[in-house]
Amino acid sequence: VKKIVTSDTKAEDLVGVTWVVGDLRFGRDISDSSFQSSWDDDWHFVDEDVPVQASGIRCVEGDLSISNTKSTADLSPLANLAVIEGDLDISFNDQLTTLTGLDGITTVAGNLIITNNANLTTLTALDGITTVGGDLEISFNDRLTTLAGLD
Repeated sequence: VKKIVTSDTKAEDLVGVTWVVGDLRFGRDISDSSFQSSWDDDWHFVDEDVPVQASGIRCVEGDLSISNTKSTADLSPLANLAVIEGDLDISFNDQLTTLTGLDGITTVAGNLIITNNANLTTLTALDGITTVGGDLEISFNDRLTTLAGLD
């Protein structure tokens, strides 16, 4: 088991990781800093796109958050991901146009939140999801005109 210190986490630390115990967050923190202390066990990659080194991850036991990234337009490094045992939150990613790369996800045990992605045009990569255990929120994605992919 490899312990990662969140303040010094680098993309290289994901090499060989297939199972994440706890939360995994990509992007800049936009939440109230008073909540930061509760993230002590998260793997938090500040200001990074989803790195290619994430390609081995198959399960996240906590939440997966891809929020407020600078230039994430490619989620393909997450192509092997199948299960998220917490929430999947994809929000405030201005460059994101598609969710391609999330095609392998079958289960989101918590909430599925897709909000404020100004250029997102399709949800078709989510058609493999058979279970969402919590709420489904899709809002404020200005260029999204259809829910095709959630069939």
